[in-house]
Amino acid sequence: MEGMHKLREALHQYDPSTKRTDGPFDRWQRADFVEDLIAQTRNTAPEYVAQTLEMVEQLEHAVVKTAPVKRLHDILMLDRAPVNTEKKPTVHNRFQHSELLSHLSMTIGLRLQLPQQDVLAMMLAGWLHDSGHTAFAHAGEDALNDIFKKNPRFDHEQISHTHVDSTDIQEICTKLNINSQSVHDIIDEEGVLGTLQSACDTLSYLLLDLSETGRENLFTLEDAKHILETIQEVGIFDGEQMLVVSSIEPWQKLLDIRAMMYREVYHSFAARIADKALSLLLSHAADKHLIEESTIIQGHDRELVVTLHSFVYGPSSLPGGLSLPEDGPLFSLAMGQYPNIDWTQTVYNTQEEARAHTSNTAFIEPTHIVPRKKRLKLLITGTDIPVTLTAKEHQETEPMRWVVLEPVQKENSDTTNKENSDTTNLDT
Repeated sequence: MEGMHKLREALHQYDPSTKRTDGPFDRWQRADFVEDLIAQTRNTAPEYVAQTLEMVEQLEHAVVKTAPVKRLHDILMLDRAPVNTEKKPTVHNRFQHSELLSHLSMTIGLRLQLPQQDVLAMMLAGWLHDSGHTAFAHAGEDALNDIFKKNPRFDHEQISHTHVDSTDIQEICTKLNINSQSVHDIIDEEGVLGTLQSACDTLSYLLLDLSETGRENLFTLEDAKHILETIQEVGIFDGEQMLVVSSIEPWQKLLDIRAMMYREVYHSFAARIADKALSLLLSHAADKHLIEESTIIQGHDRELVVTLHSFVYGPSSLPGGLSLPEDGPLFSLAMGQYPNIDWTQTVYNTQEEARAHTSNTAFIEPTHIVPRKKRLKLLITGTDIPVTLTAKEHQETEPMRWVVLEPVQKENSDTTNKENSDTTNLDT
């Protein structure tokens, strides 16, 4: 019974019904937002917009039917780390992110009245840039490299590039006269179009993730619209391509919001614990030859959750007697169910002290990670000297400490609950 309860908890965020409700920032809101961005260009260049949108419709009708893009429905944006206090299902996935990125790229292309093939190339790159993601996206990719010691390291964009060269995508490129090399370059964020795409990528994932975590009021659709409207062109300074904008204030706000999301969500303590636990759980399964590289590379989130659950909780006898019954606590942690009564935690002032108290079944994690800065160079309209904006992703508000997490050796559930009732939990 405990095993089924854990599976229900883990799959709660993978409820297929959420594809119909689509979350707080739903598809209708996204469509209205994009239409509003297109409206001004439609008024000034109606024929250009009408012709381009007709080609856009052909592109999207074809690309959403391809296997790599369809799979994005099952790769979540914020997959396992706790993102809100209500424990609602995580609903935004990489299909929705890619769709929004593609549409934002289109609106900029239309407003700048770029050649139609350039607009289509940006859109196609937007749809495909994340198509190479493994199950559990970045966390799955990191685990894959750690477990199978990939050399060179596995990079999801490598797989995305193979999708560009696939028969289905090449047929789309041929039909709409899209330069596939341009699509490759945009995915790598190279050139003028790649620079534009990079900005749209950041806007897309932030809008979705802020909505997912109840922070949408910190950076609104109006803020996003303001940013897009500041873009005048892509200029070159000392051989480096950068956006030419009419105002830098909204871009500084974007950097600051992005930094906040890295501190509080993407690289939060709870998120890092979930990623480390997932890597360990997958490593245990790989050591017993229960999973292969292809399971992670070609699978999707829900599928891998069910697979890992079966290894941990049953059926009691798998082929060859291979299972991971000892990894129940690790499964809970890997699925983002932190904190929970399956683990105790002790905080130490130094890494050396923490290591001295770490057993073979425990692992350690710092309370926060070393700060790194994100820089963005912009040219202001009418000037020829770039401005560099900076936001620190991690703020050292308190001394670094180290946490040792140890699985509880439970005799029965009543004893475990009593023993852990006074455990102090770190903020996520």
